[in-house]
Amino acid sequence: MSRGTAGSLVLILLYIFHILALTEADRPAFCSLPFEYGTRCRGRFPRWWFNLETETCQKKIYGGCDKNDNHFLTRNDCAATCQEKVTVPLHECYQRSDKGQGHGWLLRYYYNYNKQKCLRFIYRGKGGNSNRFRSREECSRRCML
Repeated sequence: MSRGTAGSLVLILLYIFHILALTEADRPAFCSLPFEYGTRCRGRFPRWWFNLETETCQKKIYGGCDKNDNHFLTRNDCAATCQEKVTVPLHECYQRSDKGQGHGWLLRYYYNYNKQKCLRFIYRGKGGNSNRFRSREECSRRCML
């Protein structure tokens, strides 16, 4: 299997995984637990938890100990586990950044799936792929769950 084919297969599987919606009866019981800050320890780790009241995944700072199961490394993990309706990010959001060709020097943003955030890069003006946005806000709106 070629690298491109394997990458496409991964994208398709991610797409299918995110389309699946959970009903409230299917939601794991731990999704209703409060966030455990882990204040006995002094770490500062960004983590995600599911807020049952707002039915959204929210980012908090975790101290490093005393956590429950309502604790996720990424927003996508939280959403896939606990949210009833999961918004599907666009296919373009899973592509790597591509500066393109040419001699341009245009500030653009791309979604970095591994880091779960929009980052800036210099676009050369021609070619590239569609994981390219004029502003961080546009990138966030289209790619962040």
